Amino acid sequence: MMELMDEKPYDFIINAGKNDLERLEGFVHRTFNSNDFVYFVKSLKNIYKTKGGLESIFNGHKTDDSLQQAIHMLQNVF
Repeated sequence: MMELMDEKPYDFIINAGKNDLERLEGFVHRTFNSNDFVYFVKSLKNIYKTKGGLESIFNGHKTDDSLQQAIHMLQNVF
């Protein structure tokens, strides 16, 4: 995965265009395939560009003693 993202996952996710995502075709690791990989990249890109990143989601929805609501929100946004 790291190789396919030029060893810079954040930069790849933020800047990935159609040609970049096509490079992921054929990727397979156990039950995670290229369709999953493309969906994952697109979802993370959306989270970083429209929600302020993963940390923002967690900080906005955690409580002092639980991350349950934050994880639930991440699942919904993803």
